[in-house]
Amino acid sequence: MEKHQFQGHWNQLKGKIKETWGKLTDEDLVRLSGKRDELIGKLQTLYGQNKEKIDMQLKEIENGFYSDELRSHWSDLQAKLKQKWSALTEDDIQRIKGNGKQLVHQLQERYHFNKAKAEEEFHNFIESLSTMGKEKVGSSHGSHGKHHKS
Repeated sequence: MEKHQFQGHWNQLKGKIKETWGKLTDEDLVRLSGKRDELIGKLQTLYGQNKEKIDMQLKEIENGFYSDELRSHWSDLQAKLKQKWSALTEDDIQRIKGNGKQLVHQLQERYHFNKAKAEEEFHNFIESLSTMGKEKVGSSHGSHGKHHKS
C-alpha cells in the first residue's frame, strides 16, 4: 500500500493494527495517524521484531482491507474486473467470488505477474473504486481501460 493510501485508510486499518499489536496505546495511534514508517519504528521498539516481519504483518492487514472491499461490492464488480483484465475468464471470475487472494492468484496466472505486481494491481483497482465514489461502484460511469500486459 502506498503511503498516501495507508494514510487515507488509517481509520479503517487502525482497529486491526491495535488488535494485532495490543501494546500500542490509543495515544500512539493518534500520534502516528497513518504514518507507516513511524508505526513500523514504534512496533520495532515495543516488540523487538525486525522491520521485514512487521512490514509483512502490515501487508496482511492491508490485504485484508482490500479483500473486504472487494467482497462487499462483489456483485457490482464482476463486470469491472472483466473490463479491467480482459484475460480473466468467466470461470476465473466464478473462482474469485470476491476473494482478494484468489484474484491475486488469477492475475499471476493470466498475466504472469509476480505476487507483488499482482497485489499492486489489485490494490490499485480497489483504490480506483474509492476515487470514483462508492455510490458509483455499480454504475456504468468511470469505466477503466483494458489492462495491457507489460
